[in-house]
Formats: sequence, structure tokens, C-alpha cells
Amino acid sequence: MPDAANAFLKARQVALEKTGRSGDDMRELRAELARLGVVVRDEKRRQYWRTCRQSDPA
Repeated sequence: MPDAANAFLKARQVALEKTGRSGDDMRELRAELARLGVVVRDEKRRQYWRTCRQSDPA
């Protein structure tokens, strides 16, 4: 996993633990992770992630 993805996951975890964070922040972090090939699912205050292959543009 790229180092940047690890940093985004840490930032998301902090945001999940804080109740005052906006959903926009969470969506933006999720989008950045998707660009790096990481899919994230939230369940309560935990995040579960997996890597995925990015398809080549046609």
C-alpha cells in the first residue's frame, strides 16, 4: 500500500473518532483513497479497507 494511503487512513480514523467532523471531509478522504486503489468501508467507528486493482482507461 502506498505511504500516502496509510496517511489518508490515519486521517480518516481521526475523523471517525471525532463526532464534529463533516461528512464532506470523510467523502474527500475516501475519494483520495479510491484514487490510490484503496476501498474503505465504515462500520460504527471502525474502518475496514482493502486494495483493488485499478482498471486501465479504454
